[in-house]
Order: sequence, then C-alpha cells, then structure tokens
Amino acid sequence: MRFHQHVISWKLLFIIVCIAVLLGCQPFGAMSRFGSIQPQRLLMIPQQGPLHITWEARHLTVACKGTVRKNTLTINGTIRITGGGIQHFSTLDRLVVHLYYAKASGRVLDRRNLYAVSNASIEDGLPFAFTRRFELPKGTTHIAFGYDGKAREGAARVFRKKGDAVEHPFQHSPFR
Repeated sequence: MRFHQHVISWKLLFIIVCIAVLLGCQPFGAMSRFGSIQPQRLLMIPQQGPLHITWEARHLTVACKGTVRKNTLTINGTIRITGGGIQHFSTLDRLVVHLYYAKASGRVLDRRNLYAVSNASIEDGLPFAFTRRFELPKGTTHIAFGYDGKAREGAARVFRKKGDAVEHPFQHSPFR
C-alpha cells in the first residue's frame, strides 16, 4: 500500500510541474522574457500628435517622423548604416530592427519588427526606407529600438565554402 501512495505522489508532482510549465508559456510569460528596458534607452512618445525621432546606436541610425492617433502609431523614416565596422562590408546577410513598446517603468508590453532585410548591398550607409503602421498596446508611453544582423564580405552565401567569406554578426539590445 505504501508503494501505491508513493506512485500517486510522483504522478501528482509530475502533473503540477506540467501545469506550471504550460502556464509559463502563456502570453504573459512570453512578454516577461524581455525584462525591463534601461531608462536611458526609453524614448517617450506622445499620447496624440506628431512624433520626431533620431536614434543612434553603434552600427546604425534610425530617423523617423510620424503621428500617434488614438492607439495607432504611423511612422516613416530611414535606417542608415553608420559604424561599428559593418559599413566596410559589402552585403547584409540579415538585418532586423525591432521596435519595443514599453511603459514609463521600462516594462515591455510588446515587440514588433520595424524593418527587416536580407541579402542587401551596403553602399556607404545607403539609407533603407520604411513606412509602418502599428497598433499600440494599452499603456504604451515609450518605445525603444534594438537590432540584430550579420554583414558579409566575400563569396555569395549560396556558394560559400568554409574560409571563403568573412562574416560579422552585430546587435544592439535595449536591455543592457
């Protein structure tokens, strides 16, 4: 009889662990994986009206204008490669610029891709243009940018053999 109770205890523990894991995968748990954005990296946006932002990081600059109306952010602008060594490469294998929505405390409400490009030529920081429209999550008072990518010099990606190309991964996170 003790063996039977011991087996039931393990089954109950297994069920509790499974439920805890499943609850951790819900949307609230997914947003908490971002953590909080550092205060110096937050950019305040108006509740309503025009928006003008120029944001600079080690590798690129984002310059945009737009408007906030009701709960919608409409922006257009450019992304320019400016430094960090990637301007000396010939190709962007990948670049994804993220837009984070946050509260004044830095707590992230959501993240969207502002811009994404692959296999693009880098010509003296040639600007990449974008126009986007986003629904703002309730409580959004600030935004922040982040990005990740990989620049390449050398053979085409499809035909590249080991040692035939030089690659440079790069990134920026508003969390550090």
